[in-house]
Amino acid sequence: MLDILEAFDIRLFEFLNVLHADWMDMPMYLISWPWTWVPVYAYFFFLIFKNFKNWKNIILVFLGLGISLACTDLISVRVFKNQIQRYRPTKNLEIKDKVHVVNDFRGNPYRGGQFGFVSSHAANFFGIATYFFLLFGKQKKHGLFFLWAAIIAYSRIYLGVHYPADIVGGAIIGIASGGLAWWLMNASSRKLIPS
Repeated sequence: MLDILEAFDIRLFEFLNVLHADWMDMPMYLISWPWTWVPVYAYFFFLIFKNFKNWKNIILVFLGLGISLACTDLISVRVFKNQIQRYRPTKNLEIKDKVHVVNDFRGNPYRGGQFGFVSSHAANFFGIATYFFLLFGKQKKHGLFFLWAAIIAYSRIYLGVHYPADIVGGAIIGIASGGLAWWLMNASSRKLIPS
């Protein structure tokens, strides 16, 4: 059964990875680059300081965000990547020559690290999206946080460094970690609600 699922995952990856255009290569690389999103992080900080007037709550909000990121990063790397050791598409000897690879800022082919299951990008960004979505009252407009995370996650397939299952696994970890962090912070203060 696992062999069938893995074969399907590889075929789906190949289908999605081949959907590329040369003019999209650098934008997709930038989408995947965490520093691109500094304005979005600044927007999150703005929302925090706008909605939470009490310093204790502001500290709790940042603490919760830290817990979410620590969970997603540690779980995705130490529990999954280092234990399962599934090679990234760019490192898989059977398909690596067919993978569309994008060059980094220095012009070198970007291939990522050795192992890819699960995607830390997907885990981290879905964790952030979930945490802020719950924090700001599950408003429809904040559903865009998930679109943001999904675009970043898709860029990892486009770049050839993750299979779809890596993304789905990372997203599940991120959603669970973001939800847990929000629950912990909310449970520690009944007033952790935007003003």
